[in-house]
Amino acid sequence: MIHEKDLHLPSSPRNESTLNTQTIHEVYNSGRNLHTILEAEKEGRAHDIGRVPKVRRLPAFVLGSGPSVDEVMPLLKDWNGGIFCSPSHARTLVYYDAPPTHIVALDPFCSWNEMKGVDWSKYNTKLVVQPGVIPELLEKWPNEILLYRQYLGNHDTFYAREQNQMYCHRKFANEDLRQRVNRVTEFAPIIPTEITVFACSPPMEMFAAEVLGYGNIFLSGCDFAFSYGKSRFTE
Repeated sequence: MIHEKDLHLPSSPRNESTLNTQTIHEVYNSGRNLHTILEAEKEGRAHDIGRVPKVRRLPAFVLGSGPSVDEVMPLLKDWNGGIFCSPSHARTLVYYDAPPTHIVALDPFCSWNEMKGVDWSKYNTKLVVQPGVIPELLEKWPNEILLYRQYLGNHDTFYAREQNQMYCHRKFANEDLRQRVNRVTEFAPIIPTEITVFACSPPMEMFAAEVLGYGNIFLSGCDFAFSYGKSRFTE
């Protein structure tokens, strides 16, 4: 028998494998999403998450996909604080008359299919998202968008280099590009805020809540050990 305390699994091979399979999707998606995000910024709907007004230490619930969240969701309609969830929980919360305050899209494969069927324009739900998600999600989202970039522990990554450079405003010192004599430029990042990413959504939801100024965080659905006789909450 192997005890958990004696089982050591290095994270580096898994991290490298994840980057090898996901980064190409995030590069592609980031290019496709640039126009959508710039247009939403012009409309006043898209903002860097670190630049929006902070809440005054309101408490918040952070939801995972464990079975115990089934016990909590029906009670959240009477909750007066923040509700942070991933796209997979969003429609279930609406079903229980407790629309989330924030949907956090972490994975590059987060898609609109997880949230369609709800008229989100009726709610004040905000989408917390990085630019590398499937384009349809941003194209169809009607409400406010709070943007961040992923931080993986160093600045030698696509997110810190190329993605940061893609999502900038460029201003030429000489606006007449035809002259090509003055190439002095100023670059202003659109998404300066980086948030450290772990392997699942609840840590990211907690970090997003902290950036936004929320106070006490209550976790629900963070039991991933086949509790309540099932492996996952009921959608």
